[in-house]
Amino acid sequence: MESVSSAALEGPTPTERSNTTPIAAAVATAVAASASVTPIRIRSTRVAIPPLETIAYRTTHRSIGGVSPSGDANVPASASTTFLSALCDSEPMSGLYYEEFTVGETIEHERRRTISESDNQRFCDMTMNQQPLHLDAAFAGETEFGERLVNGLYTMSLAVGVSIPETTDGTIVANLSYDDVEHPRPVFHGDTIRARSTVTDKRETSDGERGIVTMRVEVFNQDDHLVCEFDRTVLSLKREHAEE
Repeated sequence: MESVSSAALEGPTPTERSNTTPIAAAVATAVAASASVTPIRIRSTRVAIPPLETIAYRTTHRSIGGVSPSGDANVPASASTTFLSALCDSEPMSGLYYEEFTVGETIEHERRRTISESDNQRFCDMTMNQQPLHLDAAFAGETEFGERLVNGLYTMSLAVGVSIPETTDGTIVANLSYDDVEHPRPVFHGDTIRARSTVTDKRETSDGERGIVTMRVEVFNQDDHLVCEFDRTVLSLKREHAEE
């Protein structure tokens, strides 16, 4: 009778058993394969992103004397346009030079924005405005309005912002003044704001190299109620001098 060793009777050791399992075999195969794999080098690529001020939203929906010709609108009216989509649709700056403004022309600004509670809160925080009518829901709830109001200066600033692409994007020296500001109706969280600008006056500067343009900016909510209006006066570049 053939003798059997004690090792055979005891069976494989724990180490040997672990090395014979399907998982262990797969791991061993992967480790062996990795030893022969050539490392892959990933090259870092620098992507040139244009500055934000060069990302223009080109829209040309205008009317003169109440007649509205069809125009292109490459950017949707939604205020949710992201930086990436703006980057993909970026164009040269789209403002008008002095010669391109026409007194009596009305420019409908296609961009609009729905104002959130966060918008109002952050604007008040940044400008250190502690008016409870804008910030305190309990306080505002007891007023004639019944809820918090959006800071009127934010509404005005937003109107200027949405008007930039079709009026002065890259084509002015400076804003000179904001006059005759009125807030005929309150603005609430959730209101959607749009604006239009009407050119009311223009004149050349004394040196003839630039011009002064005044526009009446009107701001409307989603129900087409006028909620703010003001005069905006800018020092505008002339094309011939801007391109020198």
